[in-house]
Amino acid sequence: MKDTLLTSKVSIWKEHRKMINPSFNMKILNSFHDIFVKHSSEMVQFLVDNEGREQTDLLEVIWNKTLDVALETLTSVKPSAIKERRCVIEVTVKFEEILIQRFHTFWLLIDFFWKLSNLHKEHKMVCQTGRGLAENLMAEEYKSYESKGRNDDAIQSNRFLPNLTKLSQTKQITREEILEETIFMMMAASETSAITINTILTILGIYTDIQERLYDELVLVLPNNENSPTREQINSLDYLERVVKEALRLVPTAPFIVRYADEDIKCDPYVFPAGSNLAVPVVLLHRDPDVWPDPEKFDPDRFLPDEVAKRHRCSYIPFSFGARNCIGFKFGMMLVKIMVATILRNFKVRTVGMKSWKDIQWKYMVMLKAKNSRLRFEKRKF
Repeated sequence: MKDTLLTSKVSIWKEHRKMINPSFNMKILNSFHDIFVKHSSEMVQFLVDNEGREQTDLLEVIWNKTLDVALETLTSVKPSAIKERRCVIEVTVKFEEILIQRFHTFWLLIDFFWKLSNLHKEHKMVCQTGRGLAENLMAEEYKSYESKGRNDDAIQSNRFLPNLTKLSQTKQITREEILEETIFMMMAASETSAITINTILTILGIYTDIQERLYDELVLVLPNNENSPTREQINSLDYLERVVKEALRLVPTAPFIVRYADEDIKCDPYVFPAGSNLAVPVVLLHRDPDVWPDPEKFDPDRFLPDEVAKRHRCSYIPFSFGARNCIGFKFGMMLVKIMVATILRNFKVRTVGMKSWKDIQWKYMVMLKAKNSRLRFEKRKF
C-alpha cells in the first residue's frame, strides 16, 4: 500500500486527500448515524444472548460489527455480499504482525535483505489475499454504479467508494489507486474503532466509579433506555466525550506515527537530516509528566475546557496532527461514542482478574491492543 493517504508522497497525498475529503464532511457523517445505532443495538443483543459469560474475544466480535459498519457507510455494497468478512480481519492481523517484525529487525529494513527473506514471501501472499478481497468489493461497487449511474442521490454518491468510482470515470483516479485506498480504508475504519471500543470497555470495567458516573449521565440524557439515541443526545454526552478522550490519551490506539523528513529538522541539540524516517511515540507524549500530572491515572476531567486550555495543542495527538491527520477521526469518534453509550446504558461491565489498567497486557502492533481483556457483562435493571 504505497499510495494511500497514510503512506503516499506529498504530491499523491494532496490529490487523494482532496478527492476523499468530501466523503467525510459532516453532512455525510450525520447520514451514518442510523447505521451506527443499528449495529450498536446488535452488539447489545449479542451481550444479552451471552449475559454472564466471560468474554475473552470481544474485540473480534466488535471488529466484525465495525467492519459491517465500514461496508455500509463507505460503500454501496451490502455486507452480506462480501462472504470473506472474517478473512479481512485475519489478513489485517497478519499484515500488521509482518510489518512489526520487519520494523524491529534492522536488517530487514534494507530492501535487499527484505526481499530475500521468508517474511517477504508471506507479506506478498497476505497482500495478494487483501487485494483479492478489495477487488471483489470494487467489482460489487462498479455493478452498483452501472445500475444507478448519475441518478443516485448526492449523499450516497459522495460516500467513499462510490465517490472514487465516480471520479474514476473521468480518469481523475486510477483503478489501482482506488484499490489501494480501499484496502487501507476498510482496515483502518473498522480496526481502529473496534480496538478503541474494546479498550474503553476494559478500562471502565476496572474503574467502576467512573463507569457509574458515566452511567448517571446516560440515564439523564437517555432516560427511557432507548437503543436509538439521537445525534443531539449523543452530542450532549460531555462526560462520555471526556472518557473517550482520556482512554485515547492513556492508551492511544496508534501508539506511534511515522513521518518522513523532507528537509533537515532542528531539535536542539540534535538535527534530523532530510531523508530520515522519524517515529513519533504518541504513547510517551501522552504520558509526559511535564504535561500530564500523575500521567498514569485515568482521569477524564483532564479534558474539561479549562484544563485543555492549559496545554499545548500538540500534547494530545491520538489522530495525529496537521494536514496529514486522520481523515476519519470524526467518523471514529461518532461510532465509538454511540456504541459505548448504547452498551453501557444497558450493561455493567466488569473485568475478570484485573484491578488496575497496569494489569492489562498490551500487544504493541501497528495498533495497541489488549491481549488479556476478560470482561463480564451484567444487564442493568430498570
